[in-house]
Amino acid sequence: MSTVFVKFTNFAQGLIVADELKDQRVVTMMSPSELDLIDEWMFKLRIRSRGEAIRRLCQIGIRADENVRSVWKLSEKAFTNRADDAKVMVALLGEDPDGLDVEDVRLLAADIIKSAMDDQMALNEAIMHLSEPIVAIRNAKSADVAIADAEKATERLTKMIAELKAKANKGKKR
Repeated sequence: MSTVFVKFTNFAQGLIVADELKDQRVVTMMSPSELDLIDEWMFKLRIRSRGEAIRRLCQIGIRADENVRSVWKLSEKAFTNRADDAKVMVALLGEDPDGLDVEDVRLLAADIIKSAMDDQMALNEAIMHLSEPIVAIRNAKSADVAIADAEKATERLTKMIAELKAKANKGKKR
């Protein structure tokens, strides 16, 4: 059995280390149909070994889990912000509806609706970018290329998530 050295970089927050020797054996039982699916995927992507295919599938799963959790947290934050906005509107209307300027109420309602639509569009964009690291790992010609491409895609997604967090926090300060 030959040992393969593959250069990995800061992938999955340090779960894979640069130039790490692959000398750890993991024994797992699988059904014939599971192995058939892995083998089909491996041959379709021209991955050279079942071990490499399984490693890539694990990387895809880890990356997907990290990214989905980030976007889910943003979604919760956006919802909370809009719910808080609605509570302010209801409280305002409940205080003294006769003393309110109708135009001010309309502007507040329009602002809340616009913020909700902006949040939804930003979340939709983030969701579309969730698959970039996964596709990079899946389609790469080698593990080195897979990791490099996935890291670039993850950097773009991380930047987008930071921008969304800033928008969510800005919306909260109204």
